[in-house]
Amino acid sequence: MREIVVDASTAIKTVVPEDMSNKADALISEAKASGIELIAPHLYEPETISVLSRKVWERKLTKTQADMALKALKDIPVKLSSFSDQADRAWMIARQFNMRYAYDAFYVALAEYRNCELWTADKKLYDTVHNTFPFVKWLGN
Repeated sequence: MREIVVDASTAIKTVVPEDMSNKADALISEAKASGIELIAPHLYEPETISVLSRKVWERKLTKTQADMALKALKDIPVKLSSFSDQADRAWMIARQFNMRYAYDAFYVALAEYRNCELWTADKKLYDTVHNTFPFVKWLGN
């Protein structure tokens, strides 16, 4: 079965109307229709919940809107996945690119390990790693 890694920035755009939400919706819909399995590292859930919490704190979403967004996120069939040396590989990637936070490196490491694409709405991540890891794709392209 073909797989793609989706990061939190992509998933959030499917449940919170933002710039590129339509592209994230299309990616998820196309994957479902084509039988492509969506995968993410285990930090996907805490990261998406953290984003929703931050949006409530910043008053960009009401608590009710965030509750609805979380329910919609749970309807996206994302399989959580890991491999034995994932933390070590993520650490190496984070160090290689001098990443302030290593969260994104876990998504890159998983896509590298599974030999599949990683789709992100995070332009900074894309710009940072795409030349070395061409399997990292940006929703804006």
